[in-house]
Amino acid sequence: MEKDSVLQYEGCNFLRQRLVLATLSGRPVRIVNIRPDDVSPGVTDFEIKLFNLLSEITNRSTVDISPSGTTVFYKPGSLVGGKVEMDMGVVRGLGYYLEVLCFLAPFVKSPLNVRLRGVTNGSGEPSVDLIKYAWLPVMRRFMFDTEGLDLKIVKRGLNPNGNGEILFTCPISRQLRPVQIENMGKVRKVRGVAYSCRISPALANRCIESAKASVKHFLNDVYFHTDHRKGLEAGSSPGFGIILSAETTEGIYFVSEKHSNPLNSGLDPSVPEDIGTEAAERLFSEIYRGGCCDATAQTIATLFMALGPKDVSKFVLGPLSTYCVHFLRHMKDFLGIVFKIESYDPLKGKSAEDQKLEIGCRDKVKLDMRKEHALSASCFLRRDSSCFLQQLSAILSETPFTTLWANIAKSLENSRCFWYECCLETHVKFNITGLEKSLNQRLYGQHLVSRTVLPALKAHFSSTTSKALVLSFHGWTGGGKNYVSQFIAESIYKYGMKSTFVRYFIGGYHFPDRKLVDVYKQQLREWIKGNVSTCQYSLFIFDEVDRMPPGVLDAIKPFLEYTQMVDGVDFTKSIFIFLSNVGGSDIAKYVYDVWKQGLPRESITLQDLESIMYPVIFNENSGFQFSELISNHLIDHFVPFLPLERVHVKSCVYDQLKRRSVQLDATTIDEILKTITYFPNEAQIFSSSGCKRIAQKVELFIVDVLGNDEL
Repeated sequence: MEKDSVLQYEGCNFLRQRLVLATLSGRPVRIVNIRPDDVSPGVTDFEIKLFNLLSEITNRSTVDISPSGTTVFYKPGSLVGGKVEMDMGVVRGLGYYLEVLCFLAPFVKSPLNVRLRGVTNGSGEPSVDLIKYAWLPVMRRFMFDTEGLDLKIVKRGLNPNGNGEILFTCPISRQLRPVQIENMGKVRKVRGVAYSCRISPALANRCIESAKASVKHFLNDVYFHTDHRKGLEAGSSPGFGIILSAETTEGIYFVSEKHSNPLNSGLDPSVPEDIGTEAAERLFSEIYRGGCCDATAQTIATLFMALGPKDVSKFVLGPLSTYCVHFLRHMKDFLGIVFKIESYDPLKGKSAEDQKLEIGCRDKVKLDMRKEHALSASCFLRRDSSCFLQQLSAILSETPFTTLWANIAKSLENSRCFWYECCLETHVKFNITGLEKSLNQRLYGQHLVSRTVLPALKAHFSSTTSKALVLSFHGWTGGGKNYVSQFIAESIYKYGMKSTFVRYFIGGYHFPDRKLVDVYKQQLREWIKGNVSTCQYSLFIFDEVDRMPPGVLDAIKPFLEYTQMVDGVDFTKSIFIFLSNVGGSDIAKYVYDVWKQGLPRESITLQDLESIMYPVIFNENSGFQFSELISNHLIDHFVPFLPLERVHVKSCVYDQLKRRSVQLDATTIDEILKTITYFPNEAQIFSSSGCKRIAQKVELFIVDVLGNDEL
């Protein structure tokens, strides 16, 4: 199949599917006979707005429309993403355009930030609420980095006049996650939102009462709330509606919605009780269909399976919708991908009690995404079919059939690792020489760090480890804790701190609320398990542990134990690093006492400080307070970072000047050192901020001495 060959279709149906797959595969598409017999033949205004939206998030895409408007030729460009703001009119709801954005968002060059205006809740396509509650959870299952994936309704806009506004943000995803989701679970709770715009909020409450009465027959964990909008936030048309979402024990979401008839539509006025009851019945129908995603999200699940890595992905769906069937056919045309679809018996292997219940539709299917298909999709996505041919040409001389295919498999793996970061030696390999060089040449005044970190990592990678390596860095700010963490990442991963296998948590940012400890613990377990299941050699860095709520870190205790596997995942090759200021004052006091005795700081041993640090870390109010990680002795090494003296800060100044390729005289360097605050007051020995602000201090003096013209 030639990449540049033009695919041709007839009619306006499934236009979004064809444009999305053309954009991802790089294949031009021509669509003919678009509404040739209509009073207004050719493409409509809302389709032109769709082309404009694609032009905004791509580079060098071309759209040629014939004079009659009945023929369109689309040649896709590269996906760039970025910030977009558009008014989409009122003919189609914003869900029509959001579908395209959700398909393309993870693959753009820059994170997507799209603000659209129009109809948020209308008929004809999924509403913004449905996409938020049904589609985004599916996207999160496939994407590694979901921080920033959000859909906000700034203003609601109902038919016929709309004037709503939404904000859709999505981070880029360097690689999708392979999934094997075959268990739907049982519904454990139902949540709902009843909205009302420019009318009495009592109508939304009546919707809730009728919907709740229907759901309460089957479940007790039911909670609904209202979203009453007025003024500018209510758009330009009155109306009301309700969204219901059911979550299963396996984190699967089913969603239903129902809204009132639009103003001046010629239809009878809607009764709130009927709206609530019908929404509940639609939810029951969706649950009965079953599967591991909402029926409207079947297309995005199949697409992300196709564009994921080579690993086999499996996904159980309810009865395939007509829209999804056509999407699978289009994927075969554009990407050359064929899914293996099997009939799925949800009761197979279940207990007698579950079989007796026999809840749900039996017409479910299991999609099996084979390795070679996913790999082909990634080559289409990258616009480079030569990634296979160059590798295959080197091995065709092998005569044995089994040897040939073994080499082909290896070649395909290498091709994939050319484009994606892999958990193989091409991207993950411990460079002990590089780490030793960084610690010796770029770290000052921390002899205990070099003596502890280097042997610990060397032992971790050179022997059969029985547990994950756990390091805890403690000391005054600016001593080099983050610096050493960066050295470790650079010595293991090709992309250093930017590697997808490095996860960096900040205590005050990721875990700010002490009331949400249980939520944080659940999220943390899922994050870590998900990352290690992708790559055993994962690195987790927890900064500002002193600002974390106590108890959060206890969630990862099972992963740090002397166990080979946890839920089928091996954590023994992973590394956990904790950074904290806890114990810094006690370390500084001990070092000061040594200085007063006239002893060199190099005479301080790890044993001298461990006995001081241990009780302080365990009892002080921080993420380590009364932590099971400490009481169960799961932290392998407590590494103290000593406060830096003037001579060490001076070395940091020279380092910064070397990076800037600038030379300053000794007098100027002394002036820089005088701008640093030192402690204690009576001796002025140690820098209160270490080397943390040296770069900013040096820049000020460079500008002052050399002037802006010479920089």
